Amino acid sequence: MHDYIPLSVTPIYTRTADVIGHLLTVQRHVCAVCRAEAHLYVDRAEDGVTQGLICNRCRQVLEATEDPYVLAGALSYLTLPPAYRPTKEGERL
Repeated sequence: MHDYIPLSVTPIYTRTADVIGHLLTVQRHVCAVCRAEAHLYVDRAEDGVTQGLICNRCRQVLEATEDPYVLAGALSYLTLPPAYRPTKEGERL
């Protein structure tokens, strides 16, 4: 049996020590997005459900766009920019 707190049933805007403690343990005291050791903020979905703890920089990035397709496109761009993608002939630009 796993020792966890079902975060989906936590009331909106509740920051209990148990939930925060659980998240800190699961995330090993680092940001859930970038893994930085920084001051962490409680991140909630639009319905108020606690999702995790993130740093201010990642909070700002996620607030700038909440569209997962835009974030996936940004990740693809950063991982393999168009200039490094092979052309039809197999050469880079």
